[in-house]
Amino acid sequence: METKTVTHTVVKGDYLGKVANKYKVSVADIKRENNLKSDVLKLGQKLKITVSSRISHFVNTQ
Repeated sequence: METKTVTHTVVKGDYLGKVANKYKVSVADIKRENNLKSDVLKLGQKLKITVSSRISHFVNTQ
């Protein structure tokens, strides 16, 4: 499966579970890839997320 790394900028109302669901990855994946020690996100924070190419196309077209 091809993968692609996308950058998600945290906006008001975002939390790890919501972001993970949007990109079809796990919370643990996001935390590991971004060296997060807690589940707390900050507005404007940029998260690297590795997704399958199919998912990244879907997310970018919405």
